[in-house]
Amino acid sequence: VEAMWELKVAQSNNTARFLYQPFVPVFRYTRLYQLLQKLLVVFTAVFVIRAGSVNPIWFALIAGLVIHVISFIWLAARRPFIHTFENGIALLMEFALTGSMVCAVMLLMDYDVPHTALVVIIILNGTLPILAIIIAIVLEWSRRKSKEEQEREEQQAAFEEEMAKREQEDNDREMAESLHHQEQQAAGVHQPHSPSESY
Repeated sequence: VEAMWELKVAQSNNTARFLYQPFVPVFRYTRLYQLLQKLLVVFTAVFVIRAGSVNPIWFALIAGLVIHVISFIWLAARRPFIHTFENGIALLMEFALTGSMVCAVMLLMDYDVPHTALVVIIILNGTLPILAIIIAIVLEWSRRKSKEEQEREEQQAAFEEEMAKREQEDNDREMAESLHHQEQQAAGVHQPHSPSESY
């Protein structure tokens, strides 16, 4: 089913196919869920309403942490991407974002966060998006190349089939002409001679 879905999506001319192309058919709306997740994080971080004595920074951090933890659990349980390494990249990214939220909460609570953890989180947040872009470019290039090779093979197979069909038609025509010629010769041999031909 996934192979058929991927083939149909690859052959589609829909300009919005990038929204559902990387996902299995059941989770084809995952991109919209991810956009909703980012909207919620931005909303809680920027547009949250101050509620009494609740610190908006605390509210934003805790809300972001909860959102990323839920997203991480959902990605780990569902694996919505077609390719395994894309699921791995998405899980690593969610892990890095969750780690960032945890570190932010710890810093806000005046806990001493190890510098190693901060460096790892910063590196993951900086390198994973770049790595994801590189992988997406390589994947798109390989898909186009495989598609071109498949089209070339199909054209070659169609050409060979057409040539074989023509060769078979030529052989059948030659055989029919040969049989017709033999029949004519046989009819000429067995044809009775007229009396005038005996003198």
